[in-house]
Amino acid sequence: MLYGVPKNDKEWQHSKRGDDVTPMGCVKMIDLYPDQEEFLGEIRSLWRDHLRIVAMAGTGFGKTRCAARIIEGCVSKGMRVCFLVPRITLISQTAQSFTELGLTDITYLWGDYETNYSASITIASIDTYIRREKGDYDLVIVDEMHHRRKVLLDWMEAHPKDRYLGLSATPFADWIGNYYTGLAKSKSMKWLMDNDRLSKYEVFAPSTPDLKGVKVGNTPMGKDYQEGALGEIMGEAKVVGDVVKHWLEHGENRLTMALCVNVLHANFLCVEFNKNGVPSEVITAKTPVEDRERVFNRMRSGVTKVVLSVNCLTEGFDLPQVSCLINARPTKSKARYIQGMGRSLRYLPGKTAVIFDHSGTTLDLGFPEDIDISELSTGKDPESGKRQKDKEEKPEKKPKLCPKCAYLKEAGVYSCPQCGFAPIMGIDTDVDESRGLTKVTGKKKVFTKKDKQSFYSGLLGYQKEKLLNGKRCSDGYIAHIYREKFGVWAKGLEKRAETPSPEVTGFIKAKLIAYSKKKTAGAL
Repeated sequence: MLYGVPKNDKEWQHSKRGDDVTPMGCVKMIDLYPDQEEFLGEIRSLWRDHLRIVAMAGTGFGKTRCAARIIEGCVSKGMRVCFLVPRITLISQTAQSFTELGLTDITYLWGDYETNYSASITIASIDTYIRREKGDYDLVIVDEMHHRRKVLLDWMEAHPKDRYLGLSATPFADWIGNYYTGLAKSKSMKWLMDNDRLSKYEVFAPSTPDLKGVKVGNTPMGKDYQEGALGEIMGEAKVVGDVVKHWLEHGENRLTMALCVNVLHANFLCVEFNKNGVPSEVITAKTPVEDRERVFNRMRSGVTKVVLSVNCLTEGFDLPQVSCLINARPTKSKARYIQGMGRSLRYLPGKTAVIFDHSGTTLDLGFPEDIDISELSTGKDPESGKRQKDKEEKPEKKPKLCPKCAYLKEAGVYSCPQCGFAPIMGIDTDVDESRGLTKVTGKKKVFTKKDKQSFYSGLLGYQKEKLLNGKRCSDGYIAHIYREKFGVWAKGLEKRAETPSPEVTGFIKAKLIAYSKKKTAGAL
């Protein structure tokens, strides 16, 4: 039923939905948006014919709140619910959310905690849950259910009458349809962006890495590149240097999250950022909860600008102030891709996130809001019974990069809407990897006169600081830096020096890095 699940089929058949009360007469407590009510209505209709349902809801939709409403209905009828989270770090976060929504009688199942097995609601780490004796619950809700846990799946097979509700933004794995039979879908990512529930974004694409020869294998997030070889390529000095250079040039000093391949790769990037005056820290799946929270507090206060993530922060990470994402982790997994991209899209009024895709994944898999499914996959072709080919698991239509201006065209668009270039049919022109950072979605940013004056005043302040330190910085140099930023000379602006902003100093550092690399290459 909408606010929970029936104890049995007979109760379900006799339930009738009311506007302000649950079917059993309990006062509704947790308020939801109309689209969330619609989503729960879809789940409710599926319970008639399915015991195992996947609730597909994207980042920013509010699936935890929806789950709390379902739990509320179950508890009001004396039912016991277990809510499984994929990591211990999400237990306290989930408990806080449930408590703030008015749910009580909660116990926990993890580590050495003394669990109260008579409690109505159990929040459990899934790894602890499957190491214990199987619990007896009226409903088990599996958060981020796209993570495969063999023991849990074995229990589902051995106890076919148990009810499960799986929550995920990315239920794409080809095993899911063998265990879950119903699929309820929330409003799309595009709808959430258009209705101010998810931030809009722009993607910039620098040169893409050469991943030829990197093997692809099975991972918990689906088929993906083998991490060792991938780390070697993405950890090369040139690739690492390009990531930092482009952030300095275009990152606007935003709070930033970077997705990295492995710890070594993250450390390379962290050292390079810090060396260029950008306070950065690394967080991995093994970083203690207390240490993570300290990093987040430093990030919220602006002390830390870039947090580099290794196999964590792609789910359950909720820091709306993060408005920039560096994707330096190539992936073939649609689930990993969408989860990662979503970390910078938490909504704030007026926010437009900036995504630097150094991985080539956007070109390979398409825009995240365009990736969707209409049914759960079993890994087999329903007509022939044969296993589906990998190529059929990819989106049918992908955006295409214009070889002339690097604008990312929508699928099916022939002539580039940005520059008008029409490629010769049948010729796949290689992209010029020396072009630097190029926006591939959205319109070009329009700078106001105030923006230009602020940047110009910062350049004059930078020039003044250099002169005070006994170093020459000519008017011509300042003029050319301004022109590289805006494409025009500084005309009609006041010659007023101000303390240079991080955006100004970052842009200059990026130009110095580029000049140094060019000089080194020339010497070779």
